[in-house]
Amino acid sequence: MKGVVFTEFIDMVEGEFGLEMADALLGNEQLESGGVYTAIGTYSHAEIVMLVVDLSKRTKIAVPDLLRHFGKYLFGRFAKLYPQFVEDGLDMFSFLESIENYIHPEVKKLYPDAQLPSFKTTRNPDGSLSMHYSSERRMADFAVGLIDGCSDHFGVKVEVTTEQLDEEGSEVMFHISAADLDKHFFDRILQREKAARKQAEQIMEEKAMELYEANLKLTHLNTSLENEVAKRTEELTDAMKRMEQAQNAEKDFLAKMSHEIRTPMNAIIGMTHLMFDTCRDDDQKELVNSI
Repeated sequence: MKGVVFTEFIDMVEGEFGLEMADALLGNEQLESGGVYTAIGTYSHAEIVMLVVDLSKRTKIAVPDLLRHFGKYLFGRFAKLYPQFVEDGLDMFSFLESIENYIHPEVKKLYPDAQLPSFKTTRNPDGSLSMHYSSERRMADFAVGLIDGCSDHFGVKVEVTTEQLDEEGSEVMFHISAADLDKHFFDRILQREKAARKQAEQIMEEKAMELYEANLKLTHLNTSLENEVAKRTEELTDAMKRMEQAQNAEKDFLAKMSHEIRTPMNAIIGMTHLMFDTCRDDDQKELVNSI
């Protein structure tokens, strides 16, 4: 049996019967675990039986009554610890019908080695529900307590009768009837619709605020981008003007330098030709030719 059952049982005992009672139960030397339990651990089913029997002796409360009380307590705790399991059912009977094919597979995901009882349900023509409980642990009273807790959670008053199908108590039929089930069924639907509408309005309000803030940021970003583009455009225009001025200056420089150099060069070239034509020996011609 999973440790969470043991830890919740000890918490219940401590809260309702006192810390000393819890310590006394855990001090039982016959407990194989030594009275040390963790929620994720796995322990012998015999130990929970020993704890309940010991509590019964100390409190003078019958074992079936203690099991039923603990089952009711545990359902309330599970509803708080795992609300996703109990919020999917529209009414109590629908939830009970979902145990075998939905709740237990989900529990298996959390605790793969959990050994769970079997609950097969049948809707009767009179609107009542029959549940066939099957478990070698023979804790039908505990299962009835879970049904009581389910009844409190869904706000439906039910009557549960049991029919033992074998001598050991491992096969038990629960007959569950609720005269006001239809009223609570539609009340829960109405409550769900109101809650869903309120949640939708809250989401719309939050999304509207997010959209408003996003638009503000986008407007600010657009303004910043426009200013940046204008700045860059102005800088680019100035750069192009400076480049054009530099190119014009270069052209003026080259034109002036070309004129200043070309005139003396023509004189030098002309004089060189004259000297070449009047040279008297080959050495002079070679020197002039080098010019």
